[in-house]
Amino acid sequence: MCIRAPFTTVIDNIGSVRNKGFEFSLNTQNIQSEKVKWSTTLNFSRNINEILDLGGVNSQLTGNVSSSLYPGGRSAAILQVGKPIGSFYGYVFDGIWQSAQEISQSGITTPVKPGDPKYKDLNGDHLINDADRTIIGQALPKFSYGISNNLTIGKFNLFILLQGVYGNQILNENKIENENGTLSDNKLAYVLTDSWNGEGTSNTLPSLGSTLRRGLGPTSDILESGSYLRFKTITLTYDLPLPKMSSVFKTASIYVTGQNLITITKYSGYDPEVNSYSNSAGNFTSLGTDYNPYPNIRTYTLGLRLGF
Repeated sequence: MCIRAPFTTVIDNIGSVRNKGFEFSLNTQNIQSEKVKWSTTLNFSRNINEILDLGGVNSQLTGNVSSSLYPGGRSAAILQVGKPIGSFYGYVFDGIWQSAQEISQSGITTPVKPGDPKYKDLNGDHLINDADRTIIGQALPKFSYGISNNLTIGKFNLFILLQGVYGNQILNENKIENENGTLSDNKLAYVLTDSWNGEGTSNTLPSLGSTLRRGLGPTSDILESGSYLRFKTITLTYDLPLPKMSSVFKTASIYVTGQNLITITKYSGYDPEVNSYSNSAGNFTSLGTDYNPYPNIRTYTLGLRLGF
């Protein structure tokens, strides 16, 4: 009797991961008087993630990318024993090929032309191929933090919440689409002036028609700092006076709240608090990638709060 398994793959807990770190929280009463009250809460957390075992293998490619940006698809990250989850994996950007003479003198045998991006030949074989891919960044932050202030002066109350992260990178796939690689797509305005168009004109952006970035897959030149500080919530409340003989409401207040008001960051995309693929694609090891997600929206709310 022959029994055929109905599945070609199964999901199993075959590896192990270690997380270690610390959390710190501080609550202070800065002012405590009859008319003025001010308190502050500060929290700080650091987590160090390390892959200990992958079921007998040393590494496993993971991480989704856009197949329209990278024809054929390439993994954006790697799971590797001794390294953290969220390690971006790709080629190290090393400038722009400026001339045919420079290409000839380099000894590189991979077909490139002036205006193409240059990537480091890590194993020294004069080829740019999979052997030159390496860990190029990290999606997990070094630490995250938050601070809230609660200030009451008479009938007014002001609540301010700030939160942020530091030390992570974001793989900004939008740069591939908006900068170079095809001549038929719309481009950002700076591409016209900043892209390579002759020897010495640019060492950061390839020529408009260069498709090498799209052909290779994720590269370090589209990694950006994901650190940010965000004014997450600001609420101003005013306690309304109630008639002394009120039998229905015990308290009443009017408030205005703003969320996601200001974000301080060097990230060039819409929102540094981004992850395009992890949940929607079902790949929870695909972290810190930005490709056209809807950003956190700025909202304003005006309300009346009644207490019985």
